[in-house]
Order: sequence, then structure tokens, then C-alpha cells
Amino acid sequence: MTTINPHLETAPMLLPTVPPPFPLRWGFWIAALHAGWRGAVGGILRRAVALYQDLGGAPRDLVWAFGPCIQPCHFEVGPEVVDAARSDAAWHEGLAHPGPKDRPHLDLHGLLRAQALDLGLDPGRDGSLPRCTFCEPEQLFSYRRGDLDGRQWGWAELPNP
Repeated sequence: MTTINPHLETAPMLLPTVPPPFPLRWGFWIAALHAGWRGAVGGILRRAVALYQDLGGAPRDLVWAFGPCIQPCHFEVGPEVVDAARSDAAWHEGLAHPGPKDRPHLDLHGLLRAQALDLGLDPGRDGSLPRCTFCEPEQLFSYRRGDLDGRQWGWAELPNP
């Protein structure tokens, strides 16, 4: 979801993957993205930054953040997920490690951050919250933990000029 309208606030409901805010802001533009592993591997961040560049923006000017999501301590995936993630230009082997059941665990935050840096986003403008939705039941909803009725929301808006 993107907008150039300062009167349109975005408040998407989130799943426990990497939710907004992804406030990719440059004066008149903001984007709120939702990326699980499929979105990350599928290039959602790369497409958003390309759209921003098409509007005349430079990636280094973006203010950006990744919200809480399941962290690698609990994000068990199949080997096919790691294989798909390895196809990304920003991949490095530190983004996956074997879990306690010999199944890989993926660092989704790390993969998206690596993509952001690969795209030229300034690490000094990163406001990410690397909190684990699985580890913090008192604060964060996680469907993977068995929560069926919780929700998380993100909020992003452009200030009035």
C-alpha cells in the first residue's frame, strides 16, 4: 500500500511476519508493506524501492523500519524456503541456521535488512524493532504460538504539508 496523499492514513492489519511500518518516506511518499518469507523472496521490498525511484526518490533518503515478527529463534522452515531465499542477491549464509530438530531456521528480519542495504538504504535511517512475536506472548500476537484471536496493527501517515 503506497500513497502520496497526506490526508490518507494507512493502518493495515498485520500477520505475525514482518509488518509495517516500512515507512519509506521521502517528502511526499510513504509505503506500508507486509512481507512473510514469500514476499521477501518475491521481491516486495525491491518493488517498493523501485516504485519510489520511479517517482524520483533516492533509496539513501528513505526512512525505514521493519516491525516485530517471528525471529530466527522460532522461525522453523523447510529446506525449500532456504533454497528460495538463497536466490536473492542479498543472501548470506548467516541468515539460516539449523534448529534443534535439524530443520533450518530463517532470519526474516535479517534477509529484509540485507535486501534494504543491498538496495542502498541508509542503515542510519533504520528504525526497525527486531522483537520476536513468538517469544513475547504478553506483548505480541503470534498465530504460530497458537493465538487465534489476537491482531497487530501498523500505522503510517504522511504529515500535512
